[in-house]
Amino acid sequence: MDGISLNELSALLSASGTRGTASSSAASSGATAFYDLLGAQLNGGSLFGASDTEDGLFSSSSSAPLLGMTALYSALGDKSGGDGLGGALESFCMLLGSGVSGAGLVAAVSSLSSALKNAPEGAAESLRAALLSGGFSRSVLTQANDALFSSNTSDANYPYNASKAVTPLVTSDDKNRSASLYEKVVAQFKVESNPRYAVNKGGTGDTYCNIYLWDVTRAMGAEIPHYVDAATLEARDWPDVSGAKELNANGIYDWLSKKGGDYGWKQVSAASAQSLANDGHPVVTAWKNPSGHGHVQVVVPSEDGAYDEARGVAVAQAGRRLFSYGSIKSVYGESLDQVVYYAHA
Repeated sequence: MDGISLNELSALLSASGTRGTASSSAASSGATAFYDLLGAQLNGGSLFGASDTEDGLFSSSSSAPLLGMTALYSALGDKSGGDGLGGALESFCMLLGSGVSGAGLVAAVSSLSSALKNAPEGAAESLRAALLSGGFSRSVLTQANDALFSSNTSDANYPYNASKAVTPLVTSDDKNRSASLYEKVVAQFKVESNPRYAVNKGGTGDTYCNIYLWDVTRAMGAEIPHYVDAATLEARDWPDVSGAKELNANGIYDWLSKKGGDYGWKQVSAASAQSLANDGHPVVTAWKNPSGHGHVQVVVPSEDGAYDEARGVAVAQAGRRLFSYGSIKSVYGESLDQVVYYAHA
C-alpha cells in the first residue's frame, strides 16, 4: 500500500482525538461528533479496502471510497452546526504530518473547504488561528493553509505567508484622511488574532512588527516597503521582488532615515506624531537595537483625541505582544527616548 494503513490512521485519530479534547473544550461536542463519525466509517470499512494490505482512502491508486469522506464531512457540518470543524482540521493536520497523499486527500480537502466556506462569518479565520497553537510544524500549517484557506477572500487579501503583500479591503490616501478611517484601516488587520502575525509561527521565535507596519502603511497609501533594492534602498513593488532585500525593524529605521524623505516621510516629535495621527495621517515609530532586534509600530488616533506625555503616543503593533490599541509606554522602558517618530503628512 502506498498510502496510510488503517492501523496507522486509527492511531493518528486516537492521538488527534485526545489532543482535540485537551486543546478546545468549546468545540468538544462537535469534535466528538467528528471522531464518532469517522470511527464508524473506519470500523465499517467503507473508507478502506477489506484489509490493511489493500489500497485505502489515502492511496494514490484508489478513488472509489472518496464519497465516504465527502459524506462524512457533510454529516459533520449538518450534525454539529460547524463547531466540529476544529476537530476535523486537527485530524487533517495530523494526517498531513504523517505524509499522506493521493486522491483521498484531495477529497478531504474538497469537503473541508466546502464546510469552511459554509461556516459562520469569521469562523474560518478563528479556526486557522487556533491551528497555530496546536503544535503542528510550519510545513503542515503551510500545507493546510494553502489547501483549505487560500481561496478564502480574507486570506487572498491578507495572506498567511508574511512575505506576500496584502491587498487591503479598507484603504486611505492623501485625498481621504480622517481618524475614523484610519481606525478602520487598522481594525481590518485584526492583529491580535490574524495568523499572519502570530508569534513563533515559524518555530524560530519569529515576530512580525515589520510586516504589520508594511501592511498598514500600504493600506494608508503611504507604503513603507518590505522589499528594497539592496544597493540603492529604493522601494521594490510586490511581486517584482526578485533579488530584493527584505527590511526588518532595524532596516526600516535606517530606511526611514536615509530614504523616507523621498517617499513623503518626515521625522516629527511625539506630540506632533499623535496630533497628526488624530487627523488621520499615517504615523509610525521606529527603534533600532544595535545588539538585536529592533521594533516598529503604527501610531493610531488616541481615544480622547489628545496627547498625554505621561502615557506617550497611542500605538498598534505586532511583535511579542499583539494589540490594536495601547500606550507606547506600556512597551518601552528606558529605551523610549531612543524611539523616533515619522509622519506622512
